[in-house]
Amino acid sequence: MIITLQFQKKEKPQESKNFDQDYRLNYQKKKKQSDEQCSLYEQNKAGIDELPDSSEFIYNLETKTAKKKLRNLWKNPQAKKEVLAGLARMDRGELVPRNQKDFKGFKTLKEIKLTRTRMLIQPGKNGAPDEILAIFMRRDLDDITSNFKNKYK
Repeated sequence: MIITLQFQKKEKPQESKNFDQDYRLNYQKKKKQSDEQCSLYEQNKAGIDELPDSSEFIYNLETKTAKKKLRNLWKNPQAKKEVLAGLARMDRGELVPRNQKDFKGFKTLKEIKLTRTRMLIQPGKNGAPDEILAIFMRRDLDDITSNFKNKYK
């Protein structure tokens, strides 16, 4: 008894040679978009989109008082201008750690003193960017200090 087997060739649709390249390009674009979205989600800007993004620092304004003080500060045009100029100086590298003073009563927090405003920063470890924890007017210093006592060392 002889059994004959017939194999049918399944024809594959012809794909262009650019398919692999397009796939790689699209994958890289999607990866960049997802990375950007993740970095945006990591940053907590208290709902103020005018704050500039930078590789030197990230925003971590998570406490209610920090958000409230920043919103109040943002209503004052002179203070807003001062904060934006200070952040631009940080991004360019002009506000270096020697401009930062230890924040009273805390071991890990630093304070950048501008004319009317203050910024609380937690320095990044192992090359990580600095975290901006609060941006506030000078008169609000005691409120921020009392709020951060339990949270940071």
